[in-house]
Amino acid sequence: MRTRQIFAAALLAGLLPTHALADMLALSLAEAETMFNEASQKWEVVIRLDDDSAKAFAQFTQVHLQQQIKVMVDGEVLVTPMIRSPIYGGPLPIGGSESQAKSQDLAERLKSGRAILTVAPAE
Repeated sequence: MRTRQIFAAALLAGLLPTHALADMLALSLAEAETMFNEASQKWEVVIRLDDDSAKAFAQFTQVHLQQQIKVMVDGEVLVTPMIRSPIYGGPLPIGGSESQAKSQDLAERLKSGRAILTVAPAE
């Protein structure tokens, strides 16, 4: 777990210079919970970023306006939304599953720090 924290800190600090990682942003959460989305008929994980990550994500979305980004957990792409306007905060839904248990597991992994949430340009 310590290695993940160091890796995430290095990403946030911009200490990993490769092009593929240069635009990647690791995010820290204040909370994560599951919610059933009536429109999609799927379970989602709804997250709130901590203050530092919310500021970094707002800047990231400002830089990547009108671009598609990847939202990843432990390197696995969950969603690829188009950024239409800067995102300054609020609850953010990620992923969609027909299984409540799968969504609850993801929320728990994110809350506990056992999983790393990152965003990057979809390129």
